[in-house]
Amino acid sequence: MFKTIFKNTGYLFVSGIISKILFLIQVIFIARYLGTPGFGKYAFVFAFGSLFFILSNPGLVDLATREISRNKSKTGKYLGNLLFIKLCLCLVASLLMITAINLMNVSQELKVGIYLICLIFSIDAFLWIFYSAFRAYEKMLYEALSLLIHNIIIVGFALYFLIRGYGFIHLIYAFTIGKIVGLIITSYFGYKLLPKPILKIDLKLWKYLMIKSIPFLMICFFSSIIYRIDLVMLQFFKGETIVGLYGAADTIIKNLIIFPSVFIVSVYPLLSKYYIKDKEKLCCLYKKSFLYLFLFSLFIVICCFIFGKFIILLMFGKEFI
Repeated sequence: MFKTIFKNTGYLFVSGIISKILFLIQVIFIARYLGTPGFGKYAFVFAFGSLFFILSNPGLVDLATREISRNKSKTGKYLGNLLFIKLCLCLVASLLMITAINLMNVSQELKVGIYLICLIFSIDAFLWIFYSAFRAYEKMLYEALSLLIHNIIIVGFALYFLIRGYGFIHLIYAFTIGKIVGLIITSYFGYKLLPKPILKIDLKLWKYLMIKSIPFLMICFFSSIIYRIDLVMLQFFKGETIVGLYGAADTIIKNLIIFPSVFIVSVYPLLSKYYIKDKEKLCCLYKKSFLYLFLFSLFIVICCFIFGKFIILLMFGKEFI
């Protein structure tokens, strides 16, 4: 049981670690080249976008993983309907976000950044449809490859633009390019490995998915509020420089949760399967997973308290102390 989990965890962990290292390098370059105001803009647009794209119902991804892992014959039907659902939800989220940013007193540069973020988050929503199926089939290798390749492209373009002296908008261009390439790669893997999506709207299934995804949606909603609302509020009350200072420390913490995140991703399909087939294994898996996650989290907390100042100085410099 745990051999399969750690194998799948290994794929995502290696991909995640490489991606996180690359993004940490990118963050350092952003901080050094754009300073606290530029870093503040970067942190704000992603935080702002996350709050609105809760409407794209990320809970559908977790629900799809659960349902497909229990009955793989439904894969084509689920994928086809999820594509239509996500398209509708992303259009609504984008329209609301564009309207909101135009009602706010922010610079034109930030507005353009938000327009691009709409595209980035919409592409991400479609990527996660395929990732949900890869997870249900326990083929995390292909999710890991897709994530790694498009993250390398994002960071590569971002560093190139920063070194050449371009600003905040070109940084967002780098994410746009990387996500488009990621969607192409992931669609190719999905075409080769998964049943073909059945492009037929089933309103009864839409209703079922939307209702059943509410618990997952609520988890995503409160997680997004916890992790993102602080940056948005700081933008309103204190401006881009303070968002940059706060965002630097915040970025470090979010990059340290890679192991528990990928571990949970690998465990989740088995939890869903054992819930139906073997409650004893479900209980054992839950207890051991909880123990591993608790010990790792405790270790991270202690290290952050001890080495926090050193890490900030090493990565961002005295401007962020």
